[in-house]
Amino acid sequence: MGNINSKIDQIAEQFFGGNNSAFAKAMHTSEANIRNYRNNTIPRLDFIITVKEKLGISFEALLESTTGNELMQVNESAPTNEYAKQEIIPVFDIEKSGGLKKLLTSTKKSRHKIGYLSFPNAPTCDGAVIATGEGMYPLIKSGDFLAYKKVEANSNQIFYGEMYLISLTIDHEEYVTFKYLQKSETDPDNVLLVSYNQNFQTKEIPFASITAVALIKATVTSASMM
Repeated sequence: MGNINSKIDQIAEQFFGGNNSAFAKAMHTSEANIRNYRNNTIPRLDFIITVKEKLGISFEALLESTTGNELMQVNESAPTNEYAKQEIIPVFDIEKSGGLKKLLTSTKKSRHKIGYLSFPNAPTCDGAVIATGEGMYPLIKSGDFLAYKKVEANSNQIFYGEMYLISLTIDHEEYVTFKYLQKSETDPDNVLLVSYNQNFQTKEIPFASITAVALIKATVTSASMM
């Protein structure tokens, strides 16, 4: 690995958490190029210029034989590094992770990651999943991304009226849905699952049937990722 390759590798780790896909997206290049640039391929000049402009790293720091933290000396005239501040959110496959409950409660190794989300002003999240079903249509469509933050399955931890990703058990089977959670007006031990789509009826369930829950902090349309 040459000097420039080691610096590209360092940038990938420090600015993008080692995520080649996020690095590539930010630099408007392919993931294959990033992989090659982190190893033995000499980067194209236009790529180096983009790194300088986007991340504010001087040509001297990139090209000279510097090591360690010297690489991250930023030009005073460079714009604020929006990518260093940008949240990178892992996207998980619910089914291949063993269901939503296991996804929300298990260790990182057992979660099946299929990619990443990154967008300006993204909130701090634990992950994201792909929406299925039409209950929240047209607000959310099948294929859209739901970025979530785990919360305890405790009624005192719920902000009623917000949208949640929910795992519930009915007749010993797990069901996964995403709905607005509201308080029941008739039974303090029950909650209401409320859809945005008016063709779907509100369903009242015992709160105790909820086995795992996560607050949906952001949604990203699948069309915007194309």
